[in-house]
Amino acid sequence: MQYATDHRNYNANDPLVHVSKILCYADDAFVFVQDLPDLARLEYHLDVYCNATNAKINYNKVEAISLSGQNTWSYWQARLSEMNITKFTSNMDSNPVIYLGFPLLQTVQQREVFIGGIVDNLRTATKIHSVRSLSVVGKATVLNSLILSKCWYVLRVTPFAQSNVQAIQSICAKFLRKGIFPVIPWATWTKPKPLGGLGVLDVALQQSALYFRWVQPLLHPSDSPHILDLMLIMLVNKQNQSAHVQVPLLFPLTRTTGLTKQRTNTVTMIYKSVDRLKRIHEPVHLNIATALILPVKVILQPSVTVSKMPIRATQLQVKDFYQPNPDQPLQLEARKAPTIPADIRRACKKILKQINENKVHIQPYFNLMLQPPQDGTNRTTDISFKPFIDSYDFSSQQGLTRQISTRTFRTACIEARTSTIARSNWNFFWSLSLNLVHRNVIYRFLTHTIPTKRLLHYFEIAESPLCPICGNEENAVHLLFLCSSKVSIWKAIIFEFLWPTVSIGDVIQACSSLDFENIKYVSKSYTTALMVVLVTLGNIWRAQVRMIFHSTPFIWIDVVQQIKNELLQLHAQTEIHKQL
Repeated sequence: MQYATDHRNYNANDPLVHVSKILCYADDAFVFVQDLPDLARLEYHLDVYCNATNAKINYNKVEAISLSGQNTWSYWQARLSEMNITKFTSNMDSNPVIYLGFPLLQTVQQREVFIGGIVDNLRTATKIHSVRSLSVVGKATVLNSLILSKCWYVLRVTPFAQSNVQAIQSICAKFLRKGIFPVIPWATWTKPKPLGGLGVLDVALQQSALYFRWVQPLLHPSDSPHILDLMLIMLVNKQNQSAHVQVPLLFPLTRTTGLTKQRTNTVTMIYKSVDRLKRIHEPVHLNIATALILPVKVILQPSVTVSKMPIRATQLQVKDFYQPNPDQPLQLEARKAPTIPADIRRACKKILKQINENKVHIQPYFNLMLQPPQDGTNRTTDISFKPFIDSYDFSSQQGLTRQISTRTFRTACIEARTSTIARSNWNFFWSLSLNLVHRNVIYRFLTHTIPTKRLLHYFEIAESPLCPICGNEENAVHLLFLCSSKVSIWKAIIFEFLWPTVSIGDVIQACSSLDFENIKYVSKSYTTALMVVLVTLGNIWRAQVRMIFHSTPFIWIDVVQQIKNELLQLHAQTEIHKQL
């Protein structure tokens, strides 16, 4: 390394400062320039850096972008051309500049082009994996790990419109449902696995979870905020003309949309993220200082307010109607100031009249401020929105004091779900090493998506709801257990492998609850009751498919022999694995 020739320490006889071997590549450097003199200074410093480090700037790879979006190429053209920079992007271009994998969007068209490329890549990936023989859980795993993982990186920064998210979800649903009819509902795919779902990540919910990393520092500010947090605070406050960023985040009624109502941008994504969170229905205890600076609209209950609010109500705060008294509840008394504009005074009088006549109803948390102070009253004088923030249900004592993971966020957003089957039984089922048929048949039985004659007749696909073997109405239980030929199969299998006291009803109950405790005893040491049941279901299903699609007669004795052979084969495979 050496000093520049115009540096005060430069010595022509001994120009070297330090001898070292440096080999490095600096990609994606981002520099802001305001005008041509700025560009000249940048070029000078780059030349000095290159001379000092023997580096090289590939100007032919540099991309210039207009931050305003306007086409200012005529202003920059001559100077950029001298530097061999020919790429200039503005709102006139259909393709955005890509920086660190993220698009620098200036128009809706650029966003659609960029997201269209992502959707095409996802569609190609699903076509590649669709040729594989995957079980339902295999499809869910591939979708989460190999396909959707391609877009999480971009989704955490780039705003996606609802139509874009729906396009991605449509590709996912098509991949999951291929070869499955009747289809498994999307709600079942996205339900957690311990509740009987398949754990597929909901794209819209995951997008909000990824965006919450930007929301959390706004709700729970740090003592030393990052520059990005300060920029987001300024952006949200400016759009809503608010002095406290928590107000528009916590209270959707206070948000100003203006001309951006139909647009999807960073602020709207932040709103969507925080709006997904559930709140605990418990009293919120505010202090007087915080209550007085709240917009008056947030202390009213819109669902039970019968009178129309004045337009100017958006500019009014609680302190315009209520006055504090030491050790006393807030008193309803409109603020009287000669400097208040006439239209604001009229709005104040109208709202005050509505409150006095009980035509508007007060939120429960503000009603507490109108009661005599209790021992547990919040008497602090600092403005704090912590009581509202603490009402978010994260199932954790730390709340927002620690970084919220995407999984914790998704759990906090999902409504309480239940399953008739115990969590432990579902966890045991998912832990089993099963092939495609063994897992799919019983899972589709549990989710009521077995293509029975009755169901196909309901969809007007089959002419009759009757069983082609015995002539009775065919539902899922009949198809797998109670048809005359299936009864013969189960009786033979129970006699051969299970305890003599086990009935077909016990097997149906075990399959419906995934609890095989009551039929766990077997007469053959090389297998288990669970594998006996799953292999039997799989072979009944295969024989049924052969009968429907290939007109192969359903001979129950042959099915029983196939079950015995498969159980012996599985035992042999297990013994080989033990020797490896």
